[in-house]
Amino acid sequence: MIRHGGAHSIAVLGGGVHLHAAAEDDLPAVGAVDGDGGRSGQLLADTGRSRGQLGLPSRMLIALHGGRPREAMNLARRSAITGVHTCDAVQCAMYHHAAVQLVCGGRLVRASELLALARARQPMLPHLLDSAQALCELVYGEVEQARSLLRAAVRRAEADGVVAGCDLLWLRVADVAMRIGRPEVLKECLAKAEGVARRLGTERAEMTRLVLHAAVHTDHAAAHAARRLAQRRQQPLEEASVLAHLIRFGMADPAMLRDTYAMLGELDALMPRFWLRPLMRTHGVAVPGRQATAEENERLLAVLVSEGLTNKQIAKVLRTSEKSVESRLSRLFSRTGHGSRVELAMAMLTGRLHP
Repeated sequence: MIRHGGAHSIAVLGGGVHLHAAAEDDLPAVGAVDGDGGRSGQLLADTGRSRGQLGLPSRMLIALHGGRPREAMNLARRSAITGVHTCDAVQCAMYHHAAVQLVCGGRLVRASELLALARARQPMLPHLLDSAQALCELVYGEVEQARSLLRAAVRRAEADGVVAGCDLLWLRVADVAMRIGRPEVLKECLAKAEGVARRLGTERAEMTRLVLHAAVHTDHAAAHAARRLAQRRQQPLEEASVLAHLIRFGMADPAMLRDTYAMLGELDALMPRFWLRPLMRTHGVAVPGRQATAEENERLLAVLVSEGLTNKQIAKVLRTSEKSVESRLSRLFSRTGHGSRVELAMAMLTGRLHP
């Protein structure tokens, strides 16, 4: 079966997915769809082209997997407003990663809007978009909604015989299983991840397999291999995710969280830093900079307000009460001199707010 869309087609053959570039310009992004930055670089070299000659989605993915997330987001923004009305495999991967980046920055509404835009463009890999939306739901504390989205994504991908991006999908399924107290589901996730890794043969798929193998079999060698691979790939958000998973599974030294926390700070990844702090405290790892932490929490609050979230929604995101949110907002308004949520949002959008 062959499905067409934009500059690429997907041939579903024997349960595997193969990307065929209809335009040579986008060929290097084939590897980037599955998180294989090295393969992308080799394909780029083989074509004899520069990155500037590639399409925006391709350049976004290559920048992301090359450890340049800010450049990647700028390219994603430019691509999203080009008016293209299709969403091929490369574009789906771009939208997925851009949405995850937005979530990490606390831009939850923008992430959902971006995914809605992608869905309206007849996406070739809709399970990637559902996986990213499930992350948004988890941030809001809507675990059952996330679980429902992931179940639908898994069914859709398996029905189509598509494996591209399913390594991320099964790791997210494992996340939800742990949240709802069903660790036995991890065995199924591992079996599926093993199949994906065999078919794709990419670094990211292998890293996901190693993380789940370590969790299911209490295999410290697999955990160590996953950490080494994550470090070699030099993608801070991905490395932070791998480390957090292994620590939650009891398969890594919590002291390693310090370096990860610092890396996320350089990326201004407010949400992952917020998630890591309780994990660090649980394991007795000191969170550096008490004053800086307070300021960062205040800035995250301001970002969520600027996204248009209600106090109830903010309380869910921050895992606190509405009364606590009201108190925090009152202090923020008082300290910054802004009299309303609208003023605060405008200050955030124009860069005039300095917590």
